[in-house]
Amino acid sequence: MISNNANSNLTIVLPSDGVLYDGTKDFLERCDLPFMRASNRRYVGSIPNLTNSTVLFQRAGDVVSKIEDGGAELGITGLDRFTETVKGNGEAIVLIDDLGYGSCDLVPAVPSGWLDVVTISDLAEVSFDFKQTGRQMRIATKYPRMVGKYLISNGIEHFSLVNIAGTVEVAPSSGYADLIVDLVVSGETLRENGLRALDGPSILSSQACLIGNKELIGSSDFVLSQVKKVLETMEAYLYADSYYEIVASTEGISEKEIIGSLEEKLGSQKLKYSVASQVYNSDEEQRFNISIIIKKSELVDMVEYLRTINVGNIITSPVRYIFGRTCASYQAMLSKLSL
Repeated sequence: MISNNANSNLTIVLPSDGVLYDGTKDFLERCDLPFMRASNRRYVGSIPNLTNSTVLFQRAGDVVSKIEDGGAELGITGLDRFTETVKGNGEAIVLIDDLGYGSCDLVPAVPSGWLDVVTISDLAEVSFDFKQTGRQMRIATKYPRMVGKYLISNGIEHFSLVNIAGTVEVAPSSGYADLIVDLVVSGETLRENGLRALDGPSILSSQACLIGNKELIGSSDFVLSQVKKVLETMEAYLYADSYYEIVASTEGISEKEIIGSLEEKLGSQKLKYSVASQVYNSDEEQRFNISIIIKKSELVDMVEYLRTINVGNIITSPVRYIFGRTCASYQAMLSKLSL
């Protein structure tokens, strides 16, 4: 039940440093939700474009617990951190699972010298060989919860997990472990440390995500309205990021003819939005302004086509926001809140 007199402040917890901090700072600026922070040593800030907002800066690994413990309504962290550390009590939920940055994959990696170990099935055989010699295969990781489930689901039962807080890649060469499971972006760090990722799907594809505390979000009309503003803005930005606008002018008989011609060019791929409006000029030419919203991948093809129908200069620009008829992430959140 929402109370009109309850919490009138929105608290958001963000990563305090590192790659995820930089990505989050850039993302929020592009969403017109930049935060204010006096210095990198200050752990409290604000988002001026959100009324009565407080920003707490925490280690990325502590964001989930801060949300679960009721210390903030919203937070941004890696999906890997959420999946590994969420307690499962139902209070911490994912609101947007992909914010478009921080992409990486959680994968097993073995020493390059293990030439016959290419897949997870090969690793299962290695585990059996270790058992035959009275040893357990040692695996260094920061994600023991996910890794344990993954290994068991792939028929690997004879292993021990070495939980390492620091750099995982050095564990095999230092003798702490036989192999590792860690996040990989390009694989360059693995290669530099004499390791190779196994073939096959990753344990988890991770990226930055927006999470929230169900109870706190539903605590007041004010908090709910501010969370809606955040979701609306982020969703509209992420949706628009795949599109460009094209503006040009062309000759034609009617708006209907021009729009029909453009749609015929695309075939089954419908234009997201298209507008043709007549332009009146002193030469009494039958000209129309065209405005098209199109996917980035189709931009060059459309420009080439427009050149064939006698257009003037073609202007393109990225689309900042596209708001749908409803905010899908907000509606999904309401269903989880039972509101």
